[in-house]
Amino acid sequence: MMKNLLSLIIVASPFVAFAQNGSTEPTIPVLEERLRVNDSRSIPTPVVRSAGGAIWSEDFQNGVNSGSNVITSVGTWNKTGADGLVWKHNFFPSSGCYSAGTPMPSFTTFANGFLLFDADSANCIDPNTTPPTISQDDLTGYIVSPTIDLSANNAILLEFEYQNRWCCTEAVLTVDISTDNGVTFPNSLPIPVNPTVNEEAGGLISQNISNFAGGQSQVKLRFSWNGVGSHYYLAIDDIAIVQAATDDLKLQWDLVSHNQTIEEYARFSMEQAQNSIQFGASIENFGSSIASNVTMLMAVLDVNNSPVYVGSTSQAILLAGDTTFLTLDATVNLQPGIYTANFTVTSDGEQ
Repeated sequence: MMKNLLSLIIVASPFVAFAQNGSTEPTIPVLEERLRVNDSRSIPTPVVRSAGGAIWSEDFQNGVNSGSNVITSVGTWNKTGADGLVWKHNFFPSSGCYSAGTPMPSFTTFANGFLLFDADSANCIDPNTTPPTISQDDLTGYIVSPTIDLSANNAILLEFEYQNRWCCTEAVLTVDISTDNGVTFPNSLPIPVNPTVNEEAGGLISQNISNFAGGQSQVKLRFSWNGVGSHYYLAIDDIAIVQAATDDLKLQWDLVSHNQTIEEYARFSMEQAQNSIQFGASIENFGSSIASNVTMLMAVLDVNNSPVYVGSTSQAILLAGDTTFLTLDATVNLQPGIYTANFTVTSDGEQ
């Protein structure tokens, strides 16, 4: 359960203005939630990992590059795709034509190496010219994990630390998941990039994969770079599959909408203000059990923290790993002032 993820309703006479924090819907909200974007070419320390014990993990200790493979004490990682050989076990940051100053990844175990797709280096033709001569070939390369047996584990989270940078067409970075020993990879999760060109992104991704990989005996992970004209790099380290908690709801993002237009920011005159407000929240069942009586509680508080509206809406069940979107249409008496909308999500097992 996440309490009090804020949206602000700011009302200034003679206007009403709405401003929100964290209400933009990402492709897969939990990944966006975990993104720790930097704007100064320095990478933040990854967020704290889940408390569940590791079922399977890979930190690339004793990793050895061997032709089309990277061999570690955990097993063999296979390089595939047109440019799969660009993937390497590495101890140093990107070293391409325009990569001077790239920081060392702040991975938990960076000192024993990590996986790196150094597209910038692979595209570099002549670093001694001014400016350096580089090609902009479209590079596509994958690296595939050893087989992971999860047959005894139905409730699981996939976690890994990452760092990347792109230019000049936004790279498509994913982790793809197979449950048929690598024959197909039907489940694909995006690896976030910094929306600002040339700037690093990094942190920890944690995703519940119970609904398609839980209980499977032939799971493989495939990390993908599809640059589509982009260069720079993707680095991956400290991968783990951990046990999910029994009951765990995530409030991923929320919204406050005047006139049901789902605007994030809006300003309108008091004459146009209507008292009908729509509240909404995206909620993920991050736990291992079916969540029953999933409820979104809403409280709108004035500047003195006195409630001017309290309400709730609910859904009967939410399967493990699934996400729902709950909305609540409310009548709130808007007067000039400053208001805070507090969202809380609960279930029978998560109070």
